[in-house]
Amino acid sequence: MTFALTVPGEDARSLAGDWLVRAAGQGEWRTVADRGLDKTGWQATATPGRWWLDPGLADESAVLYRRHFELPENLSTGPDSAGHPDTHRDTHWDTHRDARWWLVATGLCDLGHLWLDGTYLGDLRGRHAEHAFEVNPLLRFGSEHLAAVEAARGAVRVPQTENAQVQIQRTGPARIERVRALVIEASPDRAVLRIAATVDSAGTHRCEVTTTVLPADDLDAGWSQDAARQEAEPDGETVAQAARERSEQERETTGDATAGVSRPRIHQIATLGDGLALSEPVLARGRNELEWLVALERPSLWWPAGLGDQALYCIDIDVAIDGRSSHAVRRPTGIRTVSVRRGKLAVNGEPHRDGLDGLRVIEHELSHPGVYESANTDGRLLCQQVTLDASVFAGAERGLRALAAQAAAAAADHAGHHPSVAAWQPVPVTGEHRRRSGLSPWAHRTVRHAMHSADPTRPVL
Repeated sequence: MTFALTVPGEDARSLAGDWLVRAAGQGEWRTVADRGLDKTGWQATATPGRWWLDPGLADESAVLYRRHFELPENLSTGPDSAGHPDTHRDTHWDTHRDARWWLVATGLCDLGHLWLDGTYLGDLRGRHAEHAFEVNPLLRFGSEHLAAVEAARGAVRVPQTENAQVQIQRTGPARIERVRALVIEASPDRAVLRIAATVDSAGTHRCEVTTTVLPADDLDAGWSQDAARQEAEPDGETVAQAARERSEQERETTGDATAGVSRPRIHQIATLGDGLALSEPVLARGRNELEWLVALERPSLWWPAGLGDQALYCIDIDVAIDGRSSHAVRRPTGIRTVSVRRGKLAVNGEPHRDGLDGLRVIEHELSHPGVYESANTDGRLLCQQVTLDASVFAGAERGLRALAAQAAAAAADHAGHHPSVAAWQPVPVTGEHRRRSGLSPWAHRTVRHAMHSADPTRPVL
């Protein structure tokens, strides 16, 4: 969905493989990003993020990673670096002066830090959170680059099937940073989804936000990259001409109310108020918090195994500027409601035969997306624990409330759209710190309140 650069014979997006790793010695993080660092003591690894599988590193709690990589020369010869904004201009974000490049990492570590070409980008807090850093200026200095990571793990090791992903992505002026999708109403007649997103914008822009919710097995669910590229790069036409033609087609087929959307083929498979939502907010420079509703008429409900079918949907969100897709994301979901009354669990208003005992608890850490997706397909119900990190718990009321809100938001963003997640379970503080603090009842109420605020559609057990 992200229109990342593709070079014939070379994958410029993925930074998989060819990483070097070694145990992190005292203070060595200060030199891990140096280009001239001695490679003595480093070993090759194909599994960044799971160093305990590498020889001699099984007992290490922290390691250092390095990876040299090359990108096409045209990144360093674009209009920004040449100083001539009108040179090489076209309708693609590739060489357009508004294109933005990102280094995106997931699954590398529980706690860590990331550098590119000796420049510190930021910390990596949360294994399954997506960490994206804009790297336009760094990529334009040349084609050869160096990524470096200081990585540390928490108390729980992830399964061996979970791999880290490090990518170079390209977007337009706006990028979707996070999405939270919750089903607030579900019945055989109608469903309503509440969607919240954070959009990072390089400047002030009027954009088009298009959201479709379609069955996952629908052939028209989402947009293929080839089709998206054709719209982003009209052959022999200007963007304005392409936009006018789209508007004329839309008026002929759907009326003026839906004119102006960046993807006219949507109107062949969804209509306003039934799986389609359109908005045209004005984005300010920096982070923009957006929230909207999407309605579905006569949806297919998701049921646990033994109670019905596991109908799944795809939520596709596209942010377009000047008629071109700037960034798009997809989230899987299912239409259902969950409630607990008098200690009994109900799904879509129907009592679950196993009740709360039928919930599989996902302990401590947020799991890999594949865990939730498998449960969605199989019709299993999960209870996700929400844990605060005792190492950063200060014991102060303000500190705990901020930490609880952060943990609750991360959980709702990461797993809130999965129908298999039926409940949350707060675990305020773990280990010796919990016994010493004496604050566990109050801490539990604090985390519970934060979780209810982040996701009011699920019970907090």
